[in-house]
Amino acid sequence: MAFQCSFSAVEAILAGMNFIADPHRSAFASRIKNIQRLKFPSGINTGRGVAAIYRAEHVLLLGLTIELLQLGLTPERAVRTLSNNSRTIMQAFCDELLAESQEAKGYDFTGPRQTFLGFDPEAMQELAKQPEGLETVEDIASFTFIYGGVDTLTHWLQNPFPNQGIRLAVIPLTRFMQRLLSHVSHSLGSDQHNEFALALAEWAASGLQDRPL
Repeated sequence: MAFQCSFSAVEAILAGMNFIADPHRSAFASRIKNIQRLKFPSGINTGRGVAAIYRAEHVLLLGLTIELLQLGLTPERAVRTLSNNSRTIMQAFCDELLAESQEAKGYDFTGPRQTFLGFDPEAMQELAKQPEGLETVEDIASFTFIYGGVDTLTHWLQNPFPNQGIRLAVIPLTRFMQRLLSHVSHSLGSDQHNEFALALAEWAASGLQDRPL
C-alpha cells in the first residue's frame, strides 16, 4: 500500500522540523490549513465530512511551503513559486533520493554532498515597479528560482539576472531532505521511512515523465 498519513501526522512532522513549541502547535496547524485553502498541494481537499489523506508528495510540498514562509514569502507567493517550478522540484528530489540510496549502499561521494534551492524573495515586490525587459508581471521569487550545488549558487551570485535577482535566499535541500526523513521516522515509525522515500521517488519520476522538456 502506498504511503498515506493523516493531518495530525503531517502537523507533527512539520512541527518537529520547524521546532514549533507545544503551546503554539494549534497556531502552526492553522498555518498549514491556510496553505491548503489555497488549493495547494492539489489532491488533498476531499470535501466536507471526509478526512483528508496525505500522500508523500503532499508532506514534502507542505514542508517546502513552510520553508518559503520562513524566508519571508506570503502563503500566496510561496504556493505560486512552488507551483511554477514543479519540474525543478521533482528533478531536485529525484537527485536527492538517488544520492540517499547510493549513500545507503556505501557509495563514497568525494567531498560533502550538498544541494540547494534558491530564489530572490523580493518581499516588498508589491511596492516595486515592473522590472525592465519583462513584458508581463512576474513574481520575482518564482522567476529567479534555481536548484543546484555550490557551483550553481556561486554562478548565480557572480552573474545575477538582469534588473532583478539582487539578493538570494537559500534552502539547503540535502539538509531539508535529511530532516524530513528523520521526522517521518520519528513521528510515524522507522518502517515508514522507506515507504515514504519510495513513494516520493515514484511521484517525482512519474511527474518528470509527464512534464517533458
